[in-house]
Amino acid sequence: MTGCGAAVAAHTASGPGLSRQMTKCMRTHLVCNPGSLGTLPLHRPDPVNAALLSERQVLQRIGLKQGERIGLVRETYAQAHARHPALAAASSVLVAPSRLVWVVTVYFAKPQTRPYAGGFGPPSAP
Repeated sequence: MTGCGAAVAAHTASGPGLSRQMTKCMRTHLVCNPGSLGTLPLHRPDPVNAALLSERQVLQRIGLKQGERIGLVRETYAQAHARHPALAAASSVLVAPSRLVWVVTVYFAKPQTRPYAGGFGPPSAP
């Protein structure tokens, strides 16, 4: 497995398809299969004439529901990592810091409450 570093692997138990040797490697190394690293599309910078998604295209792919709001920011992966380290947690070995990414935040509609004898409750309350 490429790019399964110790921080990620610490939360990964040995499971189906993972040998003990692979699990041990994942706990101690950033890259356990260097041969597969070159097959990852994001570890290199964006191609010079890359056709990147526009804000409109991103919004169309998300498909918001009624009452939802959205926040969109296009920034480099390094900027996303600096602002949200837990969200953009991949190593620079796996994702080039100069790669442009869309950070999408969906603000879901506030749940509606329904009155009942004791006050107000969630939609499933009697």
